Amino acid sequence: MLDVFKEAIEDFKNVDLPKALYGNDPIKVGVPETCERITMRDIVKAVSNESGFSTISLLSSKRTNDLSKERFKCYYLMHKLTGSSISANAKFMNKDHTTVLSGLKKATYYYETDINFARSIDRLLGVLA
Repeated sequence: MLDVFKEAIEDFKNVDLPKALYGNDPIKVGVPETCERITMRDIVKAVSNESGFSTISLLSSKRTNDLSKERFKCYYLMHKLTGSSISANAKFMNKDHTTVLSGLKKATYYYETDINFARSIDRLLGVLA
């Protein structure tokens, strides 16, 4: 009987949960199938490299328009790629969760209306994927 449980546990360890739940549709999962585990640190570094702002600036409390837009990119990519909660993203970025939620809404708006913002997000997805 114990062998059956051990075998079931081993089988469960090998299950790719997103694929088990959603099939092969990466859009439903939010993470491209080819991605390895992407961390919040990876996202901040990628945004920092593309924007020219330091990672310290991205995590700071400065509120310039250009810097805020780069933070919005971080919020958007963290939400789409890591699967972590808004609260976890906020904690990592040293922000309140409502700040991240507001920034995520703005990032979605910019992605839909600003071609340069959308292209930047797409380039970052290419770098991170």
